[in-house]
Amino acid sequence: MRLTTAEIKMLLRQCAADGEIHSIEAFKRFIAERTEKNYSVGQLSGALAQLAALGELENVERGLYRSKKAGSGAGGDRRVYGPCVREEKDEGKQNKELREQIRTCLEETEERLARIAGAANVWELSSEDFELLGETRRLSERMKAVMSKC
Repeated sequence: MRLTTAEIKMLLRQCAADGEIHSIEAFKRFIAERTEKNYSVGQLSGALAQLAALGELENVERGLYRSKKAGSGAGGDRRVYGPCVREEKDEGKQNKELREQIRTCLEETEERLARIAGAANVWELSSEDFELLGETRRLSERMKAVMSKC
């Protein structure tokens, strides 16, 4: 048996009633805990879009929603996988690993670019190659700025 869009919207409202920020996965788990009926991804995204258009849900950022009708919630911007379940520990570990991977990749790339640019004889470069070297330098500076955030 399939859920109707109206039933999905009712379940989404119940899940978001705590005022916390919920991911799409949180909504899916909430629905799965309360019914065995099937629904399509299109039904879920359509129901979310309708509730957002009606002003009942706020699309905080891509894939994250919060009820506009609920109070501010106990945690304000606390992110939730499901009702009253925080994602603090897993999110912190995943973010740290991601940041380390990005930083390592950027460091290695920046070092390679520095070696390549350092080996170039600027007196023998064409104007196009010299311009490319300048773009590479700007790219290197931008990568360092991103690395400082990791």
